[in-house]
Amino acid sequence: MAALAAQLEDNLDPGDIVLHIEPKGFAIAETPALDMIIPSATGLEEGLAGYGSATRYGAFPILIRARVSIADAYAGEDFLLDLMDEDGPLSVVAALDADRTLGGVIDTLTWGTGFPWGGYQDFPLSDGSGVLLGSTMPLVVVTRQS
Repeated sequence: MAALAAQLEDNLDPGDIVLHIEPKGFAIAETPALDMIIPSATGLEEGLAGYGSATRYGAFPILIRARVSIADAYAGEDFLLDLMDEDGPLSVVAALDADRTLGGVIDTLTWGTGFPWGGYQDFPLSDGSGVLLGSTMPLVVVTRQS
């Protein structure tokens, strides 16, 4: 997950906006923010290794969460859409497609069929004072095996 965060840092260009990118899940984030968590298995990782051996060969899911403030709803939504776009200076997809081996740290990464981002989601603030607007991108990472 550190290699994912580093590649996103190197390939995303938010201009004058500070984009917080963390290789782990974090609840109290300054926005806009990207973080990564390990969700339940998706089933997508099963076809990436030998028959019946996906977990033995290191295929596992990672969920990238994108979250923005809705203090300025239009600006927040525009920024989120730029993160979710297929290309452009803020495209997470393009940043990951730049090197699907994350600099040789893994064999490959992939996502399911179709466009990889889920729809809009509300992420409640940890203090209960409101919500952040966001979306999630499920990835499957296949680790390097010696």
